[in-house]
Amino acid sequence: MIIFASRTILFLIAVALGSTLPSAPAIAGPVSPHIQLLPLFPSASGAEAGSNHDVLLWQVQSCDGDYCKEEPTNGKSRNRYGTNLNKGTTADIAEIIRDANKTCNERIERRYRVDCLRIYYGWVADSLPDSGEYLPIKQAMRKAEKKLSAIVSANVDRKAPVITPHEGHKKNAPRMPPLRPVKKSAVKKAVAQAEAVVKETEIVILRSGEDPTRRTAHYEEVAAAVDSNLVILRSA
Repeated sequence: MIIFASRTILFLIAVALGSTLPSAPAIAGPVSPHIQLLPLFPSASGAEAGSNHDVLLWQVQSCDGDYCKEEPTNGKSRNRYGTNLNKGTTADIAEIIRDANKTCNERIERRYRVDCLRIYYGWVADSLPDSGEYLPIKQAMRKAEKKLSAIVSANVDRKAPVITPHEGHKKNAPRMPPLRPVKKSAVKKAVAQAEAVVKETEIVILRSGEDPTRRTAHYEEVAAAVDSNLVILRSA
């Protein structure tokens, strides 16, 4: 009875606090019909990082501590491909990665692009099985997803809205999960760190394909797709 009463009190407190939350600020200016603005910002784990660029970069690249604990849900089917290497699966994976270039491009602000790329890397990781010849690619993409999420979490702009553009900016395509912006003052730093993650992921995948040798062509195709994502971060 005491436990039940305690839970009831906690519930009532939560309801009371929820009713006092401030309303979302109005969004000024025209909004593209292909981008949906969401006023309520999703919570992100990890405390705001300090201003020390080298420390934050180390945290992202090492993926230690609280920065890489979160594993966002991306809303795509899981383990859709088999465990053995084949041209069809490899081509599909590379296409998903390259599709990021059609969504996370100059049609959205640069400060949303790191989180946008994170979504696509998560989709690749979700689609691959937990064992077999694609496992090193899955692991590399999952780690990159978490690192990109860590960059956004450390520099997130909670005063700006999240956006949900259509995939590829096609009117009838599904909308992306909410994309979080980094602070305008942190864009240069966040993008530089994201570039480091992309380059590292490409290298990891290439090295994973060296043994056995027959993996090489498949892994090179995926790595080349990852390398193409640099244009997202470098374009104005």
